Amino acid sequence: CSPSVAPDGDVAFSIDVNEDRSAGAISAASASVCELVEFEQHTGWIVSRATEINAKWGGHPWWVVDGAGPASSLIPALTAAGLRVHSASSRDVIDACGEFYDGVLEGHFAVRSDSRMDTAVAGAAKRTVGDAFAWTRRHALVDVSPLVAGTLALWGAVHLTAGPQRVLLLSDYLDDEE
Repeated sequence: CSPSVAPDGDVAFSIDVNEDRSAGAISAASASVCELVEFEQHTGWIVSRATEINAKWGGHPWWVVDGAGPASSLIPALTAAGLRVHSASSRDVIDACGEFYDGVLEGHFAVRSDSRMDTAVAGAAKRTVGDAFAWTRRHALVDVSPLVAGTLALWGAVHLTAGPQRVLLLSDYLDDEE
């Protein structure tokens, strides 16, 4: 964590809402930095604020929303407002949580210091999904929407903002003679 880091370059945003819809969060991330942009009570502010951020940022950034989470009900309004929304699948969310967790432990990215994010991280809990995990809203000690939004924004920055990626095949690693 550092107060002086900020996402730059190709940035993705994410929105999350807590389980009882009493608050929501917007985060931004580049492939190496995550930042909590907004965390407010209730949800009525989210679409208009996301639209403002989108206009200020320019371009056409991705907005990632857990397609099975509480914020998914905002997807039609976000799309109608002109935002490019990725409805994250359960697999996307699981991968995002693993990548975020590993990235923190291995120091691959930085998080802009924010007491609200610190609180979310300190009270976070995991739920088992198969042999992997995802952040749980229901059994967390605090509102984890800042953490979930940051996790999904980072995933979006890594997986959605990059240019076309080449699929590597086993044959790419074998000599032509084999």
